Amino acid sequence: MKREQIFKLAIEDFGDLLNTVLSPANAIKVPELLQGRDKQLLELRQALTARGRHVFIHGFRGVGKTSLGYTAANIIQSSDNKPLYVQCAPDGTLLQLIHDVLKQAMPNNPLELKKMVERNGSGSLGIGKFTISAGMRQTIEQGKIPKPESINDAVELICFVMERHSKRPVLIIDEFDYLPHAEHINVDLFIKKLAEVDNLPLKVIICGVGETLESLFSAHLSTYRYFHTIKLDRLELDNCYAIIQKAAEALDVALDETTMWRISRISDGFPHFVHLICEKVFWAMYNDPAKEWIDVGQIKLSHYRQGALAAVAAANEELRKGYEAAVRSTSPSAEVILYSAADGHELQRTPLDMYNSYLRIVSDNLNLAEPAKKGEPKPTVLSEAQFRGRMYYLCRENFGKILRTNGKGWYEFSEKMMRGYARLKAEARGVELFPDHPLEKKKMPTVQTSHRLVEFLVHNQESGK
Repeated sequence: MKREQIFKLAIEDFGDLLNTVLSPANAIKVPELLQGRDKQLLELRQALTARGRHVFIHGFRGVGKTSLGYTAANIIQSSDNKPLYVQCAPDGTLLQLIHDVLKQAMPNNPLELKKMVERNGSGSLGIGKFTISAGMRQTIEQGKIPKPESINDAVELICFVMERHSKRPVLIIDEFDYLPHAEHINVDLFIKKLAEVDNLPLKVIICGVGETLESLFSAHLSTYRYFHTIKLDRLELDNCYAIIQKAAEALDVALDETTMWRISRISDGFPHFVHLICEKVFWAMYNDPAKEWIDVGQIKLSHYRQGALAAVAAANEELRKGYEAAVRSTSPSAEVILYSAADGHELQRTPLDMYNSYLRIVSDNLNLAEPAKKGEPKPTVLSEAQFRGRMYYLCRENFGKILRTNGKGWYEFSEKMMRGYARLKAEARGVELFPDHPLEKKKMPTVQTSHRLVEFLVHNQESGK
C-alpha cells in the first residue's frame, strides 16, 4: 500500500497498521518485531532444551524482558495450545500464582473440566501418567478448579494439568520483583520439586527487574543451577535505528538520518521509548492537515517535535508522576540537574561530571539559568557547592529519591528507565544532551557558547563576593 492510501485510512485502520510494526503499550510476541535480541533468543531456546532447566530474565525496567520471554514462549510452545502468562503481585503468594495458572490452563466449562478426571476402562484417570489426590479430583468433578494448599499440592496439580494442556507447555511468570521476599522460599521449593519430576514437559520463563539474579531472587544457592539466567541490557543505537527504519518502511515514508538517530539517542536504549516516540511521530504526520509532505514522503521537523511532546504526555504514569514530584518538591534547578545526570552515555556519573554537563546545558539554554535575584541584572549559574547541595536533595526519600549514590562518589538514577524519560523531557524542551553512546561524536560548544559560559561564571563569582 502506498503512503497516499495509508495516510487516508480511517483512524482505526491506520492504528491497526501501526500495531503491525510498533508495540509501545504491550509486549512484543513475534520475532519479526524483536530487534537486537537474536543472540539472547537463541541462547534462551537452547537453554530450555535441557531437562529440568528453566530461564530467568532480569535487567532494568523497560528493556524488553517480557517481550523476549513472550517471543521465546510462542516459538517453544507446541501448536496445540498457547503459552500461559501470569503476573506477580505485591501482596500475592506462590500458591495464589499457581491457582491463577490453573485457571488459565484448565477449561472454563464445568462439563469440560469434569472430563479431565473421567476414568477410562482400566479405572485410571484419562491418558496421562500424572495423577492427583482424591480430594482434588472430587473438587474437579464438582466443576471447580482446586486451590493448592501446599507446595506439594501445587506441584501435583501443575504436573497433572500441564500434561493435559499441551505437548510442550510454556509458562511465563512476569513482574517477579513484585513478589514478596517471604515467598521466595516457596518458589525455591517449587522449582526444586518440579526439577525432580521425570518427563515433565513444562518450561518456565521468569522475568523480573534487577541488575543481578541474586538481588532479585533470595534463593538457596543450589536452586540457581535449575535456572539459566539472561541479563538483558539496553538496546544498542543501531538496533533502535532498525526499529524506526522498519516502521517507516511499512508506512512508505522516509525519516532523515538526523531524525532517526535523534529518536534512537533520546530513547536511551529502551525499546518502549523508541516505539512510543515513533508512534506519536507517525500520528503527527497522519493528523497534519497540510498533506504536501506526502508528495516527497519525508517527515517534517514539526512532525518530530509534535511527536516528542506527545510522547512525554503519554509516557508511563509511574515515571511521569515520580519525575514531576521530584521536580516540584525541590528547587527550580532540579530539572536541569536531572538533565545533567542523564547527559552522555554513562549510567553512573560523578558530581563533577554532572556539574560540567550542567554548565554546558545552561550556557546553551539561558532560560534554564537561575532567575536573577533582586538587585541583580542577570540570571546566574549555581556554584559547584550549590549544585551538589541541590543534587543531594534528589537522593532523599522525602524528595522521591529519584537519584541515588553508591557511596563511592558515583550517582545514578534509582530507576534506570527514568533516565530515558529525563532525556525525552529534555528533547521536548529543545535541550540537546550529549549522545548516549561512547563512540558517537559529541557536539563541541561553539565560541559564542564558551563566551557566554565565561560571562556566566564571572558574574556568578562576582555575585558571590
